[in-house]
Amino acid sequence: MKRTRRFQWMATLMMGFATACVTMTSCTTNDDNPVDGDVPSVGQVTVKELKELKSSDVGWVIGADGKAYSSVWQAMGNHVETVAAITYIAVTPDEVVHFLAIAQREEKYTETWEEGKAAIAAMAPIAGCEWRMPSMKDWEMIVFGNYVERTGRVVCNDFWSLQIGTGFEVFHENYYWSSDEVVEKGQKKFRVMTFRFEGEDMIADFGMGSHYPNQKHIVRAVLAHIM
Repeated sequence: MKRTRRFQWMATLMMGFATACVTMTSCTTNDDNPVDGDVPSVGQVTVKELKELKSSDVGWVIGADGKAYSSVWQAMGNHVETVAAITYIAVTPDEVVHFLAIAQREEKYTETWEEGKAAIAAMAPIAGCEWRMPSMKDWEMIVFGNYVERTGRVVCNDFWSLQIGTGFEVFHENYYWSSDEVVEKGQKKFRVMTFRFEGEDMIADFGMGSHYPNQKHIVRAVLAHIM
């Protein structure tokens, strides 16, 4: 079995387990191992206010209560559902966006741009943050932790490892909408990007052009914390 497929299976299993544990009245797990020990007590949970997050906290998760937890299992210990995983945190305090976090799962699978935008607008709010369709700049910061205006095919195995570590729904080999609008020959379009696998490498492709808004692609929301 190829490593990528094995990782996909593992990530799906972890996400399913996390969801089940959040909804059950009891579940046996510890901070790092979801199958041994007890759910950590509230006093043991590693939790921060969103404004306290620093660049070293990439990989933490955001709870529906508007706080950040060091892992899905820590949030479970406080009986909190997780909604997003942090993939970018500003290094310098003068940046407008403090952090970006990818939604726990695809908000819509193969939807038009307008349908995707509406689905994101209907998501439950998190205090001090906004759910939005990622811009292409957002996509770069989400995948690589910085912005250098990339184009074309780029290997992003670290981003793949981060997805596996959170246990959230992994990205699919398909097109993803962005919020970047362009006009080509008088027609409105939106830029897209895609993920795919080449052997055991995950590839982010920023050179996939622009598509008409009535085409159907995947919608994955990003949670932005604005300072």
